[in-house]
Amino acid sequence: MTVIGILSAKGGVGASLVATNLGCVLAGYGQTLLLDLNPGSGADDLLLNLSPQRSWADLLPVVKEVSPKHLQLIIAQHPSGLNFMRAPDAWLNDVDWQAAVQLLGYLADENEWLLLDMPTGKPSVTQNVFSKMDIALIVTTADPPALRASGHLIKSLPADLRDQSGLVVNQITRRHPASPAEIARSLEIPLLAALQPDLRAVGYQVSFGNPCVSDGRSSFGRGVVLLAKRLRKAVAGRKELGHAPAIKNASIES
Repeated sequence: MTVIGILSAKGGVGASLVATNLGCVLAGYGQTLLLDLNPGSGADDLLLNLSPQRSWADLLPVVKEVSPKHLQLIIAQHPSGLNFMRAPDAWLNDVDWQAAVQLLGYLADENEWLLLDMPTGKPSVTQNVFSKMDIALIVTTADPPALRASGHLIKSLPADLRDQSGLVVNQITRRHPASPAEIARSLEIPLLAALQPDLRAVGYQVSFGNPCVSDGRSSFGRGVVLLAKRLRKAVAGRKELGHAPAIKNASIES
C-alpha cells in the first residue's frame, strides 16, 4: 500500500487534473482509490464523469466498524478501473477530520494505491492527514505567485514528509525563462514531472470528463503516464529495500 497526497498551495494550478489522471494510470498497476478531500468544492467526480450519490463523509459515523459492504455503497468506479470517493457537500471545517484520518488508515490497508486530492494550501484541519502519506506531490504552475506559495507550503510540511515530496510543474513550455529542473532546485525538491499545456485534452476533461491519459495525442496525458512510472519505480525500490519510497531516485534528473 502507498498513500500519495496531491497538494497545491494555490488554486487553479491543476492539482485535481493531476490527481484524476494519475489515478487512472495507477489503476492499471493495482487496486487504486482516489479520495477527493475538498469538502464543499470538490470536482473530481466531474473530471471523471462519475455521479456517486454518497461521499466518504458518509462513512465517518461508522468508521470504527467500516466494512467492504459499506465501501460498496460509497465507491464509484471509473472505466479505467479507478475507484473513487467524492467529496462531501459539507464545508472544510464541518468535517470530523479525526474520524477521517481513521478512515484513511483503513482505506490504505485495503488498496495498493491510495490517492488523496488535498484541499488547496495547508488548512489546519487537515494537518493529521499528512501523517498518513508516504509521498507528497506538490503541483504548481511556473508563475511567480504559485512558486512562492509552493515554497512556503514545502517548508511547512513535516520534515519526514518533506523528504518524500516531489514537484510536478504544470503548464510549462520551453519559452519559460527557467527550466523545470531549475525551478525544482530553487524549491529544493526533486522534479518528478514537467507537464506541457494541452488545451484540447484538458478542455475535453473539464467539459466532458474524459481524462487526458485516455488521449494518446495528449502531451499532458503522456506526462502523467511518465509520472506514474516514476512513482512505481520509487515504490518498488521501497519494497526491495524495506524503507520509505526513494523519491530522489525517481526524479527526472536521477
